[in-house]
Amino acid sequence: MFSVNTLDENLSSKFEALYFAYSKYLYSIGINILKDEQYAADALQQCFIKIFENIDKIGEVNSTQTKSFISIIMRNESINLLRKKNTAFYVTESADDTLYIIIDETANTEEILLKAELRDEVRSYLGRLNREESNLIILKYVQEYSNEEIAEILGVSQEVVRQRLSRVRRKLAALIIKDREEA
Repeated sequence: MFSVNTLDENLSSKFEALYFAYSKYLYSIGINILKDEQYAADALQQCFIKIFENIDKIGEVNSTQTKSFISIIMRNESINLLRKKNTAFYVTESADDTLYIIIDETANTEEILLKAELRDEVRSYLGRLNREESNLIILKYVQEYSNEEIAEILGVSQEVVRQRLSRVRRKLAALIIKDREEA
């Protein structure tokens, strides 16, 4: 039988293990989104507060599911902080976890404008999905997880993942077609 102290010690050691295993990785997500070390540190702090509040939802420290779960928390905290700071950054997602379209400083003006338009369009469509749909698209097409891995992360069957992806793709296609017709 566990005592309250033993349970607290187990949660505390799990939290420490999460911090040591993922803090640098999560900080890099913050840097990619916020482009500022102090803001990234603030987002990391908020992320670990959320992790602590949801520690009971986290299984094994070194699992793919845990990494994805806390990556999504960090992404959301970084975006929330970015909104609060009211900066002029355009956030979509990044190459490692979250669909930035990085503008090459050597690109010509036309390329920069095309990339900015594409970035804004992608952001617009992701913003029109609910969080679950957006996260599913990120797991599949940004993080490049297989349906099997996504099923493991979400705790559902591969068939459910396949059906959800199909629905979200149809929804995105309908949004794009509707926007094209209205234009």
